[in-house]
Amino acid sequence: MVGEIASSGRPNSSPDVRSVYTIPLPASGARTARPKFRALRFLSPRTLLLLLNAPNRGGSELVLLQLPSAKSSKSKILRRRKLPRTLKIGLGLDICQLGTNPQGQQQTVIAASGSDNSIPLFTLEYGPNRGYSNFRPYTTLRDVHPFSMTKLTFSTFIAPPHPVTPDVGPQNIKLASVSMGNTVVVHTFPLSPFPTSSRTPRYVLVTPGPSEIWELVYSIIILLFSISAICVAMLAFAEIRGGTPPVLGATEWLPESIRGAIAREYVLPPRDKLTYFDTLLAPRGSGIDTDIPVATIVPTDSQIESLREILDRVHRAGAAPADLETIAPQSLSVIVRCGAGQNAEQSVIIETAVSASADESEQSEEEKLQAWKDLSVSEQSVWKQRLVDAGRWTASEGESVLIGVLFSEACGGLGRAVREELP
Repeated sequence: MVGEIASSGRPNSSPDVRSVYTIPLPASGARTARPKFRALRFLSPRTLLLLLNAPNRGGSELVLLQLPSAKSSKSKILRRRKLPRTLKIGLGLDICQLGTNPQGQQQTVIAASGSDNSIPLFTLEYGPNRGYSNFRPYTTLRDVHPFSMTKLTFSTFIAPPHPVTPDVGPQNIKLASVSMGNTVVVHTFPLSPFPTSSRTPRYVLVTPGPSEIWELVYSIIILLFSISAICVAMLAFAEIRGGTPPVLGATEWLPESIRGAIAREYVLPPRDKLTYFDTLLAPRGSGIDTDIPVATIVPTDSQIESLREILDRVHRAGAAPADLETIAPQSLSVIVRCGAGQNAEQSVIIETAVSASADESEQSEEEKLQAWKDLSVSEQSVWKQRLVDAGRWTASEGESVLIGVLFSEACGGLGRAVREELP
């Protein structure tokens, strides 16, 4: 628990103590031991750096804690950082703040000692606008002492006054540590001004890196590239071993000397065992999709419109009445003529009254139009056969459809067909 002690105006009264942070219980609710505080340092009046040890020598962790500004608010954990796995227990903690620039930016150096006689060092950036950054590892000093360390501490750093002049020499900080074997070790770390061209720089141990958003973008790009590389490698291996159809051509990447030893030819699975990926990855023309039903779409221009469909369209347009039994022949608006086409579909031409009147000047004066009931039996038989061959009419539709049209008499082929049927 981290507590806050409030001063009181009464000298003999006990101070008020208020808990500002307590290590929470495990999310599972099990009654296990909680981590313990080993050391703490103030980074600012409202910011604490804590060194926590997990139970059962489970490792150590740095926690950056923001204290509440009011009694009703709660503490907030800003950053966390696990120490190296070899460090089972954290023993000591110290910090060194390297001074600020006019913008209020500052770098803090953090050192923690562990049970493995090592000292991991981190840097922490602070800016008034973005706050504290992530812990950034700097280095790890290994086997510093032959025995467990009992204390480590940084020297106090006092930044040169601004503006910095050429007379200011190199700056550094020192880290001293002692052990149970009465050994003392001092490490010196050189500092550098940042930015170097400024006359009011701040001193840093490590040049500040990019902002967190760019670090996130960089990490995402690396992750996507890694996933893509793994997928390509797996697909290439499957192609070489004959597990998938050749898409990348990975077999050709192998030298001739080893291609025959490890490469396998892809064998098409049986039709009842084809998977979606077999069809998706199969190259065109491989024959995999020959048994897959495909809907055939016939263009509208090539579709043959039946005589009934033409009559329905004319009636819907109001060009002719729907009652074909009582209508006079001269009121019919659909005309059937013989065509000069080479096939059965082109041997019959069906026109409406609109198209027929447009071509009236081109029609022969000898042409005579007759209704169905005015045709002879032989002429009706020939016209039925022509319409059936052209795909315009079927016997199942009945002669009621034929009553609603006019038939042209000037048709040489029709006359010859009628004469052939006469005795």
